[in-house]
Amino acid sequence: MACKRSGVRVPVSPPNLLGFTNDGSHASTENARRGISAYISTRSFIDFMSAENTRYSLWVRPPAEVADRLQALISQLADTYNAPHFSPHMTLVANVLTDQANTAALQARVQALSQKLGTFSITLKQFGYLEEEHRCLFLLAESPELTRVYEQTAVLFPEVAAEHFAAMPHFSMLYGHYDQAAKENMIADNPAPELTFEAAAIDLVASGGPAETWKTVFSVEL
Repeated sequence: MACKRSGVRVPVSPPNLLGFTNDGSHASTENARRGISAYISTRSFIDFMSAENTRYSLWVRPPAEVADRLQALISQLADTYNAPHFSPHMTLVANVLTDQANTAALQARVQALSQKLGTFSITLKQFGYLEEEHRCLFLLAESPELTRVYEQTAVLFPEVAAEHFAAMPHFSMLYGHYDQAAKENMIADNPAPELTFEAAAIDLVASGGPAETWKTVFSVEL
């Protein structure tokens, strides 16, 4: 990303707290105040990102019999195309950052969300794909209930608003980068299953590293 420069932490120069400009002339009090505010905001952001924060995702887990069927397809595609293995899921939110001291509070939010959502149905019957690693090949998740699900999730997890999952709910089947012809062949060789099921659980997943290192740390049955 543009803001990451080969892992080097770029130093931030503090503002002139006495309100003088670089040429020695006196700056306005308002300009000095703005400089101090900007410096504090920047330092707070850097300190937050430098802290021991873990990235978590919130997944909807299908019932066991559906999960087994989807897992078989995910594993088959991963083995065939030398791609990572992962568990079948529909992501509600993917970029929740917190440190170890606040893990219990995060789990309490997941518990509260599960009570708010209750159970809901999902239908899978159509493949889709994009030119993105984590939306390489997927099954579109359909249900008139999903709008409510994401709206209620956003109340407790505002990060939803900055992410793409609510706009196109899905269950990923393959991660990676493949051309369109390869994806069309995958679809031709693996007809989309037609599945309708009730969501089984909400999983809190530590998802900061590569896909094969992701780990469910907390779950609530629906």
